[in-house]
Amino acid sequence: MPPRRSSTDRTRDLRRWVALSLFGLLLVLVFVLLGFWQLGRAHRPTVSSVSGLAVPLDRVSLLGQALNDSASGRLITASGEYDAAHQFLVVDRSTATLAWVLTPLRLSDGSGLVVIRGSVPAGSAAPPPPAGSIIVTGALEPSENPAGRPLPPSGELASITTEELVTLLPYSIRDGYAILTEQLPTSSLTGVSVPVAIRASGLRWQNTLYAIQWWIFAVFVIFFVAKVVRDDRRDRAAPPANVEGSR
Repeated sequence: MPPRRSSTDRTRDLRRWVALSLFGLLLVLVFVLLGFWQLGRAHRPTVSSVSGLAVPLDRVSLLGQALNDSASGRLITASGEYDAAHQFLVVDRSTATLAWVLTPLRLSDGSGLVVIRGSVPAGSAAPPPPAGSIIVTGALEPSENPAGRPLPPSGELASITTEELVTLLPYSIRDGYAILTEQLPTSSLTGVSVPVAIRASGLRWQNTLYAIQWWIFAVFVIFFVAKVVRDDRRDRAAPPANVEGSR
């Protein structure tokens, strides 16, 4: 019959098991939080500024098709003639002291590309665009949501919305709009800063796999701690092996 263990030994064992369990619980908590952190990164939107070489408009925007998310912020080039008869001022932007000058660019296929040529002080008239053939370079931006405010005076817009502009122009237009960055011949208007493009990128599988990996680590810690405590209790409860000494 195995000798009974003293209360001091049992207390020492209990303290060791509790310390091991608490340490394992801390590791599990850290691994679970790291998993959720990686999962959050997997769904984080992609933030990028305009970069790279300009591409022809038809490579990223076609007539009758919605502007793809990947085209947002892309630099494009297009040529045509400005439609001075259908020029608008876009009001209620981030600053009340300026208004954007919106001028459609008539393309060779007869459609239009909405171009923000620059800005003028609020309340000023939009200067006429240059006549003749124009080559523009600009950053594509998606159509905005309707402003949801009372309509501004004639010749002004509260938002740059493709659905609204198609009712105001006598021809079809490409979806979205372009913020002018360069023009030939050059423009005398004050330029409008191109906003940072923020796009949802879908699920990032690499970060998702990292999250699963951290959670697997957490499960392994639980299994390891339970096994160590169980084996320790079993070994201490087992009777000591008989050792025969040589005589």
